[in-house]
Amino acid sequence: MSRFINIEFVDWGSMKEHLFGDKNVGNCVLCGEFLGLDLHHKVTQSKGGGKEDEVNVCRKCHNWIHNNPAEARARGLYFKEYKL
Repeated sequence: MSRFINIEFVDWGSMKEHLFGDKNVGNCVLCGEFLGLDLHHKVTQSKGGGKEDEVNVCRKCHNWIHNNPAEARARGLYFKEYKL
């Protein structure tokens, strides 16, 4: 005999910040994954990137961005130029 659990979608809204504080919770901008996210800087910090250049990506997509910079640049996820 098995048991089934009925799981419904919950719209987190501002509850996310209440439960998780300032931890990075959201969705990956490429695949939609919502667990184990990294902050990816579209413009690296050494080239002037800041908070406004950060996006959520999962580890798999983060590795893809760094291994495929030309394709990531075409999608607006990687800029090699310096920010003024």
